[in-house]
Amino acid sequence: MNAQRTLALWLVALLVFSCRDMGNVASLPPVDRSSSNGMVWVFQIFSGGRQCDTSSHYTPPDVRELLGTASVGVSDTKIVGLAVCAACGCPTYAANHYALIQAYDLEKAQGLGFQRSEEPK
Repeated sequence: MNAQRTLALWLVALLVFSCRDMGNVASLPPVDRSSSNGMVWVFQIFSGGRQCDTSSHYTPPDVRELLGTASVGVSDTKIVGLAVCAACGCPTYAANHYALIQAYDLEKAQGLGFQRSEEPK
């Protein structure tokens, strides 16, 4: 019984400390959509695959191609991996995919599910 309680406490601690702060979007400065030099970072979380399933394979989308479908030019991209649980049924891949775009294309990117963010670290 004591071992189960210890395991439960470790799992709760792991859950609490593994949560990541994606940044406070409300604290970002307003976007100047009229400026052709104004650049903003956007991101979207992609995850997929299934552990313990040999038929499961996941290839994340190419962010440049995805945004290109909405005529959004991308100046730079970054991928920041996220932790996934190590158990059957958990995803094999999870990451934040960031793209640096022109501010005037922000609404197009948001239409594809991207959110404005700070520059990734």
